[in-house]
Amino acid sequence: MGPLLYVCDLIVYIGIFGIIALSLNLEFGFAGLANFGKVAFFLVGAYTYALLSQIGVPFYLCLTAGALTSAIIGFLVSLPALRLRADYLAIAVLAFGEILRLIVKSESFAGGNWGMRVSPIFPSTGSYLTYRLENIGLVFLCLFICFLVAHNQSYYQNQECYTYTI
Repeated sequence: MGPLLYVCDLIVYIGIFGIIALSLNLEFGFAGLANFGKVAFFLVGAYTYALLSQIGVPFYLCLTAGALTSAIIGFLVSLPALRLRADYLAIAVLAFGEILRLIVKSESFAGGNWGMRVSPIFPSTGSYLTYRLENIGLVFLCLFICFLVAHNQSYYQNQECYTYTI
C-alpha cells in the first residue's frame, strides 16, 4: 500500500505544480514579466491556510483567507518592484522569495524544514487511499479551472488582433 500512496501524493504535487506552471505561462508568456518569486506568494497562501486550519477555521474560510493574503502580499511587493525594469524586477521578487524561505525555515511556528501538518479537508472515510484520491480529484479540478482561465485569456488576447472597427 505504501508505494501506491506515494504515487497518489506525487500526482497531487504534479497537479499543484501544473497550476503554478500555468500561472507562469500567463505572466511570462503573455505579459512578458519575469517573476521568479511566484513560489513566495504560494508560500504565503499555503502557510496562511495551514495556520488558520490549525486553530479550527473552516476549510472555505481558510482557502479564501489564504488566497486574499497571498494577493495582498503580492500587491504590496509589486508596488515598488514594478518600477524596476528587465532583470531587476526578477531579482527583486526572487530576493523576496528567498527572505520568506529563510524566515519559514528558521521559525518554530512554521515547522522549520519539515513544514506544518494540516488536517484533512474531507471527513475521514477510514481509507488513506480514498482520502488521497479525493485530493487528486480536487487538485485536478482546480488545475482544469485554471487551464480554462488561461486558455480563455490567450484566446481572447489573440482574437483582439483580428477584430475590425468600422
